[in-house]
Amino acid sequence: MPAHSLDNYLGRLIQKGHKVAICEQLSDPATSKGLVDRDVVRVVTPGTVIEPNLLEQSRNNYLLALSEDRNSVGFAYVDITTGEFSVTELSSEKLVYELDRLSPAEIIVDQASASWLEECIPDNRYHLTSLTHPRGLEESYKKTLLDFYQVFSLESFGIETMPLGLQAAAVAIEYIKATYKIDIPDLDIPTLYSVNDYMTLDSQTLKNLEIFESANTEDKNLSLLGQVNRTETAMGSRLLRSWLGQPLLDVESISSRLDIVEFFFVNLLVRSTCQDLLKKMGDLERIMSRVVSGQVVPRELIVLRQTIESAQNIRSILIDQESDDIRRIAMDISELPDIVSLISTAINDDPNGNVGDGGIIKSGLSDELDRLKKDSTGARQYIADLEEKTAF
Repeated sequence: MPAHSLDNYLGRLIQKGHKVAICEQLSDPATSKGLVDRDVVRVVTPGTVIEPNLLEQSRNNYLLALSEDRNSVGFAYVDITTGEFSVTELSSEKLVYELDRLSPAEIIVDQASASWLEECIPDNRYHLTSLTHPRGLEESYKKTLLDFYQVFSLESFGIETMPLGLQAAAVAIEYIKATYKIDIPDLDIPTLYSVNDYMTLDSQTLKNLEIFESANTEDKNLSLLGQVNRTETAMGSRLLRSWLGQPLLDVESISSRLDIVEFFFVNLLVRSTCQDLLKKMGDLERIMSRVVSGQVVPRELIVLRQTIESAQNIRSILIDQESDDIRRIAMDISELPDIVSLISTAINDDPNGNVGDGGIIKSGLSDELDRLKKDSTGARQYIADLEEKTAF
Protein backbone atom coordinates (compact mmCIF):
# COMPACT_ATOMS: atom_id res chain seq x y z
CA MET A 1 0.00 0.00 0.00
CA PRO A 2 1.17 3.60 -0.45
CA ALA A 3 2.79 5.19 2.60
CA HIS A 4 -0.02 7.72 2.99
CA SER A 5 -2.54 4.87 3.36
CA LEU A 6 -0.64 3.05 6.11
CA ASP A 7 -2.57 4.46 9.07
CA ASN A 8 -5.89 3.46 7.50
CA TYR A 9 -4.97 -0.21 7.22
CA LEU A 10 -2.36 -0.88 9.88
CA GLY A 11 -4.82 -0.93 12.77
CA ARG A 12 -7.21 -3.31 11.03
CA LEU A 13 -4.45 -5.74 10.11
CA ILE A 14 -2.87 -5.72 13.57
CA GLN A 15 -6.22 -6.28 15.32
CA LYS A 16 -6.66 -9.43 13.25
CA GLY A 17 -3.28 -10.68 14.40
CA HIS A 18 -1.43 -10.08 11.14
CA LYS A 19 2.16 -8.88 10.88
CA VAL A 20 2.88 -5.89 8.63
CA ALA A 21 6.28 -5.43 6.98
CA ILE A 22 7.23 -1.81 6.30
CA CYS A 23 9.70 -1.17 3.49
CA GLU A 24 11.38 2.19 2.95
CA GLN A 25 13.85 3.72 0.52
CA LEU A 26 17.38 3.47 1.87
CA SER A 27 19.11 5.59 -0.77
CA ASP A 28 18.54 8.96 -2.40
CA PRO A 29 16.81 8.57 -5.80
CA ALA A 30 18.77 11.58 -7.07
CA THR A 31 22.12 9.89 -6.49
CA SER A 32 21.19 6.25 -7.07
CA LYS A 33 22.26 4.52 -10.25
CA GLY A 34 19.51 2.21 -11.40
CA LEU A 35 16.89 1.01 -8.92
CA VAL A 36 16.57 2.77 -5.58
CA ASP A 37 17.63 0.58 -2.64
CA ARG A 38 14.69 -0.54 -0.51
CA ASP A 39 14.49 -2.89 2.43
CA VAL A 40 12.28 -3.92 5.33
CA VAL A 41 12.98 -1.50 8.18
CA ARG A 42 10.32 -2.71 10.58
CA VAL A 43 7.80 -5.50 11.07
CA VAL A 44 4.75 -4.35 13.02
CA THR A 45 3.07 -7.01 15.17
CA PRO A 46 0.34 -6.79 17.85
CA GLY A 47 2.97 -6.66 20.61
CA THR A 48 5.37 -4.23 18.92
CA VAL A 49 2.99 -1.42 17.95
CA ILE A 50 4.11 2.10 18.90
CA GLU A 51 1.70 4.20 16.81
CA PRO A 52 -0.29 6.41 19.26
CA ASN A 53 -3.57 6.00 17.36
CA LEU A 54 -3.37 2.21 17.78
CA LEU A 55 -2.71 2.25 21.52
CA GLU A 56 -5.05 2.63 24.48
CA GLN A 57 -3.67 5.36 26.73
CA SER A 58 -4.86 3.86 30.00
CA ARG A 59 -3.39 0.38 29.56
CA ASN A 60 -0.14 -1.22 28.54
CA ASN A 61 0.52 -3.05 25.29
CA TYR A 62 2.48 -6.08 26.42
CA LEU A 63 4.63 -8.45 24.40
CA LEU A 64 5.07 -11.67 26.39
CA ALA A 65 7.78 -14.29 25.88
CA LEU A 66 7.45 -17.73 27.47
CA SER A 67 9.94 -20.54 28.01
CA GLU A 68 8.73 -23.75 29.62
CA ASP A 69 10.48 -26.79 31.05
CA ARG A 70 8.31 -29.48 32.61
CA ASN A 71 6.17 -27.65 35.20
CA SER A 72 8.16 -24.40 35.32
CA VAL A 73 7.72 -21.40 33.06
CA GLY A 74 10.04 -18.50 32.26
CA PHE A 75 7.86 -15.40 31.93
CA ALA A 76 9.14 -12.11 30.45
CA TYR A 77 6.87 -9.26 29.41
CA VAL A 78 7.79 -6.01 27.69
CA ASP A 79 5.93 -2.84 26.80
CA ILE A 80 8.14 -1.26 24.15
CA THR A 81 6.02 1.91 24.24
CA THR A 82 7.13 2.58 27.83
CA GLY A 83 10.33 0.51 28.20
CA GLU A 84 8.84 -1.62 30.99
CA PHE A 85 10.51 -5.05 31.19
CA SER A 86 9.64 -7.61 33.89
CA VAL A 87 10.78 -11.19 34.37
CA THR A 88 9.78 -14.05 36.64
CA GLU A 89 9.56 -17.81 36.88
CA LEU A 90 6.36 -19.48 37.92
CA SER A 91 4.60 -22.82 37.94
CA SER A 92 2.49 -23.75 34.94
CA GLU A 93 -0.57 -23.71 37.24
CA LYS A 94 -0.11 -19.97 37.86
CA LEU A 95 0.52 -19.09 34.23
CA VAL A 96 -3.14 -18.47 33.42
CA TYR A 97 -3.48 -16.09 36.39
CA GLU A 98 -0.65 -13.89 35.10
CA LEU A 99 -2.11 -13.98 31.59
CA ASP A 100 -5.47 -12.84 32.98
CA ARG A 101 -3.77 -9.99 34.84
CA LEU A 102 -1.70 -8.71 31.93
CA SER A 103 -3.86 -9.52 28.88
CA PRO A 104 -0.80 -9.43 26.59
CA ALA A 105 -1.25 -8.19 23.04
CA GLU A 106 1.03 -10.93 21.73
CA ILE A 107 2.66 -14.07 23.12
CA ILE A 108 5.85 -15.48 21.64
CA VAL A 109 6.91 -19.06 22.32
CA ASP A 110 9.16 -21.55 20.58
CA GLN A 111 7.50 -24.02 18.24
CA ALA A 112 8.14 -26.97 20.56
CA SER A 113 6.08 -25.31 23.31
CA ALA A 114 3.24 -23.99 21.14
CA SER A 115 1.01 -27.05 21.62
CA TRP A 116 1.64 -26.95 25.38
CA LEU A 117 0.55 -23.30 25.52
CA GLU A 118 -2.57 -23.98 23.47
CA GLU A 119 -3.53 -26.61 26.05
CA CYS A 120 -3.07 -24.05 28.84
CA ILE A 121 -5.26 -21.45 27.09
CA PRO A 122 -7.63 -23.47 24.88
CA ASP A 123 -9.98 -20.56 24.12
CA ASN A 124 -7.41 -19.02 21.73
CA ARG A 125 -7.98 -15.47 23.02
CA TYR A 126 -4.39 -14.28 22.56
CA HIS A 127 -2.31 -13.55 19.47
CA LEU A 128 0.27 -16.35 19.52
CA THR A 129 3.54 -16.21 17.58
CA SER A 130 5.38 -19.52 17.29
CA LEU A 131 9.13 -19.21 16.72
CA THR A 132 10.88 -21.85 14.67
CA HIS A 133 14.45 -21.33 15.86
CA PRO A 134 15.90 -24.05 18.13
CA ARG A 135 16.55 -23.44 21.79
CA GLY A 136 20.04 -22.21 22.52
CA LEU A 137 22.38 -22.70 25.44
CA GLU A 138 22.25 -20.54 28.56
CA GLU A 139 25.45 -18.76 27.48
CA SER A 140 23.78 -17.61 24.26
CA TYR A 141 20.88 -16.12 26.23
CA LYS A 142 23.34 -14.32 28.51
CA LYS A 143 25.16 -12.96 25.48
CA THR A 144 21.89 -11.57 24.09
CA LEU A 145 21.36 -9.49 27.25
CA LEU A 146 25.03 -8.53 27.57
CA ASP A 147 25.11 -7.25 24.00
CA PHE A 148 21.76 -5.46 24.21
CA TYR A 149 22.57 -3.57 27.42
CA GLN A 150 26.28 -3.25 26.55
CA VAL A 151 27.48 -4.54 29.92
CA PHE A 152 30.19 -7.04 30.89
CA SER A 153 28.20 -8.89 33.54
CA LEU A 154 24.60 -9.67 34.45
CA GLU A 155 25.41 -9.98 38.15
CA SER A 156 23.72 -6.68 39.05
CA PHE A 157 20.61 -7.77 37.13
CA GLY A 158 20.13 -10.85 39.33
CA ILE A 159 18.56 -12.63 36.39
CA GLU A 160 21.07 -15.50 36.34
CA THR A 161 19.19 -17.00 39.29
CA MET A 162 16.24 -17.51 36.93
CA PRO A 163 17.52 -19.61 33.99
CA LEU A 164 14.08 -19.94 32.39
CA GLY A 165 13.38 -16.26 33.01
CA LEU A 166 16.73 -15.42 31.40
CA GLN A 167 15.78 -17.50 28.38
CA ALA A 168 12.38 -15.80 28.05
CA ALA A 169 13.98 -12.35 28.39
CA ALA A 170 16.50 -13.17 25.66
CA VAL A 171 13.75 -14.44 23.35
CA ALA A 172 11.81 -11.18 23.85
CA ILE A 173 14.88 -9.08 23.03
CA GLU A 174 15.76 -11.12 19.93
CA TYR A 175 12.17 -10.83 18.70
CA ILE A 176 12.19 -7.04 19.13
CA LYS A 177 15.54 -6.81 17.33
CA ALA A 178 14.11 -8.90 14.48
CA THR A 179 11.03 -6.68 14.12
CA TYR A 180 12.89 -3.37 14.50
CA LYS A 181 15.65 -3.54 11.94
CA ILE A 182 16.55 0.11 12.60
CA ASP A 183 16.11 2.27 15.74
CA ILE A 184 15.67 -0.61 18.19
CA PRO A 185 13.66 0.61 21.21
CA ASP A 186 15.35 1.13 24.56
CA LEU A 187 14.18 -1.17 27.35
CA ASP A 188 14.55 -0.80 31.10
CA ILE A 189 16.83 -3.26 32.86
CA PRO A 190 14.61 -6.29 33.60
CA THR A 191 12.77 -6.07 36.91
CA LEU A 192 12.61 -9.44 38.67
CA TYR A 193 9.50 -10.28 40.65
CA SER A 194 7.82 -13.23 42.32
CA VAL A 195 4.13 -14.04 41.98
CA ASN A 196 4.27 -15.09 45.64
CA ASP A 197 4.69 -11.43 46.65
CA TYR A 198 1.25 -10.54 45.30
CA MET A 199 -2.30 -11.76 45.70
CA THR A 200 -3.34 -14.07 42.88
CA LEU A 201 -6.55 -13.03 41.14
CA ASP A 202 -7.86 -15.37 38.46
CA SER A 203 -10.17 -14.25 35.66
CA GLN A 204 -13.30 -15.31 37.54
CA THR A 205 -12.26 -13.34 40.63
CA LEU A 206 -11.46 -10.26 38.54
CA LYS A 207 -14.87 -10.58 36.94
CA ASN A 208 -16.82 -11.22 40.16
CA LEU A 209 -15.14 -8.30 41.95
CA GLU A 210 -15.63 -6.12 38.85
CA ILE A 211 -12.03 -4.93 39.09
CA PHE A 212 -11.67 -3.84 35.46
CA GLU A 213 -15.12 -4.37 33.98
CA SER A 214 -18.68 -4.23 35.28
CA ALA A 215 -20.49 -7.57 35.37
CA ASN A 216 -23.79 -6.17 34.09
CA THR A 217 -22.75 -3.55 31.57
CA GLU A 218 -19.96 -2.76 29.11
CA ASP A 219 -19.49 0.63 30.77
CA LYS A 220 -15.96 0.37 32.23
CA ASN A 221 -16.61 3.44 34.39
CA LEU A 222 -18.81 1.24 36.60
CA SER A 223 -15.91 -1.09 37.45
CA LEU A 224 -13.69 -0.61 40.51
CA LEU A 225 -10.97 0.86 38.28
CA GLY A 226 -13.46 3.25 36.70
CA GLN A 227 -14.70 4.44 40.10
CA VAL A 228 -11.33 5.01 41.79
CA ASN A 229 -9.37 6.26 38.79
CA ARG A 230 -8.81 9.95 39.48
CA THR A 231 -5.35 9.98 37.98
CA GLU A 232 -4.27 13.04 35.99
CA THR A 233 -1.95 11.30 33.52
CA ALA A 234 -2.01 8.25 31.26
CA MET A 235 1.04 6.95 33.14
CA GLY A 236 -0.85 7.11 36.42
CA SER A 237 -3.84 5.35 34.93
CA ARG A 238 -1.69 2.46 33.73
CA LEU A 239 0.05 2.22 37.10
CA LEU A 240 -3.26 2.15 38.98
CA ARG A 241 -4.50 -0.64 36.72
CA SER A 242 -1.33 -2.59 37.45
CA TRP A 243 -1.72 -2.13 41.22
CA LEU A 244 -5.36 -3.24 41.22
CA GLY A 245 -4.51 -6.38 39.27
CA GLN A 246 -1.53 -7.19 41.49
CA PRO A 247 -2.44 -6.46 45.15
CA LEU A 248 0.47 -6.40 47.59
CA LEU A 249 0.87 -9.03 50.32
CA ASP A 250 3.87 -7.54 52.14
CA VAL A 251 2.64 -5.53 55.14
CA GLU A 252 5.58 -3.11 55.11
CA SER A 253 5.04 -2.28 51.42
CA ILE A 254 1.32 -1.81 52.01
CA SER A 255 1.97 0.51 54.96
CA SER A 256 4.45 2.59 52.95
CA ARG A 257 1.95 3.01 50.14
CA LEU A 258 -0.80 4.01 52.58
CA ASP A 259 1.51 6.51 54.31
CA ILE A 260 2.01 8.27 50.98
CA VAL A 261 -1.73 8.29 50.31
CA GLU A 262 -2.32 9.72 53.79
CA PHE A 263 0.25 12.47 53.22
CA PHE A 264 -1.49 13.74 50.10
CA PHE A 265 -4.92 13.33 51.70
CA VAL A 266 -3.95 15.47 54.69
CA ASN A 267 -1.88 18.07 52.81
CA LEU A 268 -4.56 19.61 50.61
CA LEU A 269 -2.42 22.43 49.18
CA VAL A 270 0.42 20.10 48.19
CA ARG A 271 -2.05 17.67 46.66
CA SER A 272 -3.93 20.26 44.62
CA THR A 273 -0.71 21.92 43.42
CA CYS A 274 0.74 18.58 42.32
CA GLN A 275 -2.53 17.66 40.60
CA ASP A 276 -2.45 20.92 38.63
CA LEU A 277 1.14 20.21 37.57
CA LEU A 278 0.32 16.62 36.60
CA LYS A 279 -2.46 17.89 34.32
CA LYS A 280 0.19 19.69 32.27
CA MET A 281 2.21 16.52 31.74
CA GLY A 282 2.12 14.33 28.64
CA ASP A 283 2.69 10.59 28.41
CA LEU A 284 6.41 10.77 29.16
CA GLU A 285 6.99 7.02 28.92
CA ARG A 286 5.58 6.69 25.42
CA ILE A 287 7.00 9.97 24.13
CA MET A 288 10.50 8.89 25.18
CA SER A 289 10.01 5.55 23.45
CA ARG A 290 9.10 7.34 20.22
CA VAL A 291 12.10 9.67 20.60
CA VAL A 292 14.43 6.66 20.78
CA SER A 293 12.75 4.87 17.86
CA GLY A 294 12.78 8.00 15.68
CA GLN A 295 8.98 8.11 15.51
CA VAL A 296 8.46 11.28 17.57
CA VAL A 297 6.67 14.23 15.96
CA PRO A 298 7.69 17.87 16.64
CA ARG A 299 4.72 18.73 18.86
CA GLU A 300 5.59 15.83 21.17
CA LEU A 301 8.96 17.47 21.83
CA ILE A 302 7.15 20.55 23.14
CA VAL A 303 5.02 18.27 25.33
CA LEU A 304 8.22 16.58 26.51
CA ARG A 305 9.67 19.94 27.57
CA GLN A 306 6.46 20.90 29.40
CA THR A 307 6.37 17.51 31.12
CA ILE A 308 9.95 17.82 32.37
CA GLU A 309 9.25 21.35 33.62
CA SER A 310 6.17 20.15 35.53
CA ALA A 311 8.17 17.27 37.01
CA GLN A 312 10.85 19.70 38.20
CA ASN A 313 8.20 21.83 39.90
CA ILE A 314 6.76 18.75 41.62
CA ARG A 315 10.26 17.81 42.76
CA SER A 316 10.84 21.25 44.29
CA ILE A 317 7.56 20.96 46.23
CA LEU A 318 8.17 17.45 47.59
CA ILE A 319 11.89 17.67 48.36
CA ASP A 320 11.34 19.81 51.48
CA GLN A 321 8.56 17.73 53.02
CA GLU A 322 9.13 15.96 56.36
CA SER A 323 8.03 12.52 55.14
CA ASP A 324 10.94 10.24 54.14
CA ASP A 325 8.72 8.45 51.61
CA ILE A 326 7.78 11.73 49.95
CA ARG A 327 11.38 12.94 49.82
CA ARG A 328 12.38 9.63 48.20
CA ILE A 329 9.80 10.26 45.48
CA ALA A 330 11.29 13.72 44.92
CA MET A 331 14.83 12.34 44.72
CA ASP A 332 13.72 9.88 42.03
CA ILE A 333 12.77 12.80 39.75
CA SER A 334 15.82 13.63 37.65
CA GLU A 335 16.79 17.22 36.92
CA LEU A 336 17.13 17.67 33.15
CA PRO A 337 17.84 21.35 32.49
CA ASP A 338 19.94 20.62 29.38
CA ILE A 339 17.04 18.88 27.61
CA VAL A 340 14.62 21.68 28.50
CA SER A 341 17.12 24.27 27.27
CA LEU A 342 17.80 22.41 24.01
CA ILE A 343 14.11 22.04 23.13
CA SER A 344 13.37 25.65 24.12
CA THR A 345 16.24 26.91 21.98
CA ALA A 346 15.68 24.69 18.95
CA ILE A 347 11.95 24.00 18.51
CA ASN A 348 9.22 26.53 17.75
CA ASP A 349 6.51 26.63 20.42
CA ASP A 350 3.84 25.75 17.85
CA PRO A 351 5.61 23.56 15.27
CA ASN A 352 4.03 21.89 12.26
CA GLY A 353 2.87 18.32 12.65
CA ASN A 354 5.45 16.71 10.38
CA VAL A 355 9.17 17.28 9.98
CA GLY A 356 8.91 17.71 6.22
CA ASP A 357 6.44 20.60 6.53
CA GLY A 358 9.03 23.04 7.88
CA GLY A 359 8.33 25.66 10.54
CA ILE A 360 9.89 23.53 13.27
CA ILE A 361 13.41 24.83 13.98
CA LYS A 362 13.73 28.31 15.46
CA SER A 363 15.63 31.01 13.61
CA GLY A 364 19.10 31.71 14.93
CA LEU A 365 19.95 28.09 15.77
CA SER A 366 21.70 27.35 12.46
CA ASP A 367 23.10 29.94 10.05
CA GLU A 368 22.95 27.47 7.17
CA LEU A 369 19.31 26.59 7.86
CA ASP A 370 18.39 30.27 8.14
CA ARG A 371 20.04 30.92 4.75
CA LEU A 372 18.16 28.01 3.15
CA LYS A 373 14.87 29.28 4.60
CA LYS A 374 15.56 32.75 3.20
CA ASP A 375 16.46 31.35 -0.22
CA SER A 376 13.35 29.18 -0.23
CA THR A 377 11.10 32.09 0.69
CA GLY A 378 12.75 34.28 -1.95
CA ALA A 379 12.34 31.56 -4.60
CA ARG A 380 8.65 31.22 -3.89
CA GLN A 381 8.19 34.99 -4.11
CA TYR A 382 10.19 35.09 -7.37
CA ILE A 383 7.95 32.43 -8.93
CA ALA A 384 4.81 34.22 -7.72
CA ASP A 385 6.03 37.50 -9.25
CA LEU A 386 6.91 35.73 -12.50
CA GLU A 387 3.47 34.13 -12.69
CA GLU A 388 1.85 37.53 -12.16
CA LYS A 389 3.92 39.13 -14.94
CA THR A 390 3.23 36.37 -17.46
CA ALA A 391 -0.45 35.94 -16.63
CA PHE A 392 -2.80 36.64 -19.56
